[in-house]
Amino acid sequence: MDNKLGLNIVANKKKFIDSAKEKIDDRMIWKTFLNNLDLVELDNSVLGIVFSVDSEMIKIFNDHYKDIITEVVSDFFGYGCVYKFLTVEEFKNNKKEKKISLKNEKIKKDKEEDFIKNIKVDLKNDTINEKYSLSNYIESDFNKEAIKACMFTLNGINEFNPIYISSLSGLGKTHLLKGVQLEFEKEKKKTIYVNPVEFTRNISTYLAENNQLKISKLISFYSDCDLILFDDFQIFGEGNKKATINFIFQIIDYRIQYEKPTIIASEYPLEKLKGLFDNRIITRLASGFQSQIKIPSDHDLTTILDALLEKNEFDKEKFDEKTRTFIIKNFQASIRSLEGAINRIKFYKSDILNSNYIYPVVASIFKEVIKNKENITPDLIIDEVCKYYKISKKEIVGKKRNKNIVTARHIAMCLIRDNLKISLEEIGSYFARDHSTVTNALKKKDEENSNTFKMAYNYLNNELYKIK
Repeated sequence: MDNKLGLNIVANKKKFIDSAKEKIDDRMIWKTFLNNLDLVELDNSVLGIVFSVDSEMIKIFNDHYKDIITEVVSDFFGYGCVYKFLTVEEFKNNKKEKKISLKNEKIKKDKEEDFIKNIKVDLKNDTINEKYSLSNYIESDFNKEAIKACMFTLNGINEFNPIYISSLSGLGKTHLLKGVQLEFEKEKKKTIYVNPVEFTRNISTYLAENNQLKISKLISFYSDCDLILFDDFQIFGEGNKKATINFIFQIIDYRIQYEKPTIIASEYPLEKLKGLFDNRIITRLASGFQSQIKIPSDHDLTTILDALLEKNEFDKEKFDEKTRTFIIKNFQASIRSLEGAINRIKFYKSDILNSNYIYPVVASIFKEVIKNKENITPDLIIDEVCKYYKISKKEIVGKKRNKNIVTARHIAMCLIRDNLKISLEEIGSYFARDHSTVTNALKKKDEENSNTFKMAYNYLNNELYKIK
């Protein structure tokens, strides 16, 4: 059958009528049916033969001349061409219905496309802040490997894709991700930064609809961009998000297959995600490059402090060792904590510039936010640790030995020892333990390789001196 039916109708209408007349030698039939017939194309390339008579007359014509018309249709429009007899009124109704159908299809298509436009608008509104530029991202030993991995991506080296970066909160994951995004945007490349809370909220509506066309378009939208960055990836594993996780899997799987840059940041090392995600996602992420932003050492913290001072136009040489130690000791919990401290120092910049010896000035600046050591007691430390771990005082000093409580107990013992310098026996008395238990706790702190333990210790040590 000729697929160009519409073109053949115009060219063959007169020949069609003439051929039908030759085969039907009845002038009354010519006059009643053939002289005024029209040929039109209906849906799905069906040939419409429109007669200017009513449906009853058409039925009579069909009963007597169907075979002849089928033969003529085959001659001009190909064997197997489907045709249909219609009255003029039926054809008009058909056109009207077709017009309504096309309109409805357009409305449906517009609605299906609107959701992609809405997603794009949401992403566009998530403007990239210049403060997250890589030019002001502070590099030191603790984050050097993660930076290097991201630089490979920036330079178009995708053999390590996907890149998985883990670190505890406040150590610069988001800054690094958005810095990479900013560099891609400068090259006019399409990037998507995925905030898990916003992403889940946006996607869940479409997943609930179970509209496979929309879901397919969404997967393509996220799969085809030049760079996608997932932040706080561990949040996707919280709660019952099976549909969302499957959606993300399809995106990651596609991007790995086609070597499209993908960077994922999480508070947990990949090993710790095994209980939160099914194995197929873990294996896909494990196929790339895993890096960790570590807990900053004293050397790292000094590097960060110097960079923050320079950024805020301070002469770092004016900050003597005692002043630096004071700032680092009290605000070592995270880079954010150090940034907050520098903001407070900046607020009192004129006082610092007009002082020959700045330690007393800096100490005075923080006297309202840092407790005096005299106010720190073993009970206060135990209370802070219990609050952090969401356990009762009875549990921490009791005999329970589940991991969370034991860790809290050990951190409390270490904090008391480091801040109050009291004897091991006295520390043990607060927990109804002997000095050997305290000794073991102190050893574990020195031997502990867990970022989680170190971060909790640093955070709580910082919190102890804050005015509540």
